[in-house]
Amino acid sequence: MKIEEHLKNVELRTAVLFIDDEENVLRAIMRTLRDESFPIFRAQSWEEAQVILKENDVGVVVCDRNLLGENSGIQILEEMRESYPKIVRIMLTGDTETHTLLSSINRGQVYRFIAKPWKSENLISAVSEGLELYHLRSDKDRFEKELIGLNRKLEDRIKLATQRVESLYGELDESFDQTINVLLSILELHSSLCVAHVKRTAVRVRALARTLGCPPEKIKILQRAALLHWIGLTSVESTFFDTHLWNIPKSEKPIWEFHALLGRQALLPILNLKIESEIIEHYLRPDLAPEYIQLDCQILAASSFFEHAIPIIRQGRKKLDKRELDALHIRFNEHYYFLDPSVVAHLFIAGKPSSRERAESRCELSGLKKGMVLSRPISTQHGIPIAPAEIKVDGELIQTLQEYGGELSEVFIWDETTNS
Repeated sequence: MKIEEHLKNVELRTAVLFIDDEENVLRAIMRTLRDESFPIFRAQSWEEAQVILKENDVGVVVCDRNLLGENSGIQILEEMRESYPKIVRIMLTGDTETHTLLSSINRGQVYRFIAKPWKSENLISAVSEGLELYHLRSDKDRFEKELIGLNRKLEDRIKLATQRVESLYGELDESFDQTINVLLSILELHSSLCVAHVKRTAVRVRALARTLGCPPEKIKILQRAALLHWIGLTSVESTFFDTHLWNIPKSEKPIWEFHALLGRQALLPILNLKIESEIIEHYLRPDLAPEYIQLDCQILAASSFFEHAIPIIRQGRKKLDKRELDALHIRFNEHYYFLDPSVVAHLFIAGKPSSRERAESRCELSGLKKGMVLSRPISTQHGIPIAPAEIKVDGELIQTLQEYGGELSEVFIWDETTNS
């Protein structure tokens, strides 16, 4: 059942309760509302009303002010305010004295008064609007609970990502850039599509930044930011990569909208990545970023959006034709209105750079030697990870791979390390 249909059914089940000790008044009310779709209950005392409230979803209570017995209408609504605060309370009264009305408002928080004798349209309107208000209150409570749950999930993800980065950063004592490469290689074992995207984006960022005349130091920072900018999306489903960013399903929008903040939080413990983490935090809306990193955010956003769209349009082909590129350019201007037009223009003029900076080759297991560097992760045919990419081959690794023999995926190494 669709969500809209479910909500509609919930609204149809929400009832209205009328409390009046005069049977003829209750009958008149039932006649007035006989064509309405919502359920109607009636009670002649507070005791009867309490039984109905406990057993049914009541959204509106209309109570006569001048009830006989121990509880007046004002007292009943006052008790309801404490026990059932979400229910909308309406008072039926023939008394128009100001002090009486003020007492009802102060004690029972009355939503509306209906004067006796009532007009049918006034009664129907008051009850219908009361039900609408009740549903708004219920939706508000539900959304607040969902938001609390989402915040908790985000906090857990931030903690998990932070622990992962801190652990890796503390264990690795090699160069800073090698640390990033190893981090990506490990993440690639869990989300190869995500890592493939950030690597392509890093190449695109470098080409675009050079075209725009950025200095080498700035290009280095941008490449690091590109390699890490989707660290908050490593748990996304693979179907995410089959959909254009402007068509993201509603169910995945919270993940997309929060991933930049998740990335920033995950990188906060690493002081050397302060600028990179700021670029990542603001890249989704570069026009709102601090001025000193606006161009950086523009370059990262344009490159990332472009590299996400290209594989979807290309559908396995090596490159796009001019017509497809022109159509994509128009889409960029329509959906990414916050991007600088000059940056987007340079992006499309620059052309598609190579997806890899270094050439790689397939290597037979028997030809694997110490000192070679893996260009891709190695896993068994069942997907069990054995070794990440970007690590140097040593004797222990060679021995481990030989034990698995033909059960391994193909081995690829960087060409420049072949003779190491």
